[in-house]
Amino acid sequence: MTIEKKIKNRIMYSALLIVVGIVAVIIGSGAIPVQIPEYNIGFYAGAGTGLIFGCVVMIIKNVRLLKNAEKLKAREIYENDERVKMIGAKTWSYTGYAMYIVLMLGILVAPFISEAVLNTVSVITGVYACCLIGASIYCNKTM
Repeated sequence: MTIEKKIKNRIMYSALLIVVGIVAVIIGSGAIPVQIPEYNIGFYAGAGTGLIFGCVVMIIKNVRLLKNAEKLKAREIYENDERVKMIGAKTWSYTGYAMYIVLMLGILVAPFISEAVLNTVSVITGVYACCLIGASIYCNKTM
């Protein structure tokens, strides 16, 4: 995949996340009558606004990158650097291990907090495990 295609995909993903942010802001503004606590309404408004602004910044950055051939070439060299790729892979790997440990600790502590917390942490752990298994199968077939 060319660097231009990668950058255009990033712009598209950012645009989709802006839509998610707009929906969150609409929920947070109370335009849609939903029965959720006041704290959650504020959370939706704040998270949606932050998501929108963050994605707008990313879109601007990537559009500028596409318009400047020199910076685009430098970005392509950077993204194809083996050291950078290895650092990225190690970062995700270490983060995955840390997340699994935190989830396991959460399952140990959650019953003392509430059944809802235990159920939530258990579901997140299950989804995480499914993602891990799916990624393993995919990588074993493609690499």
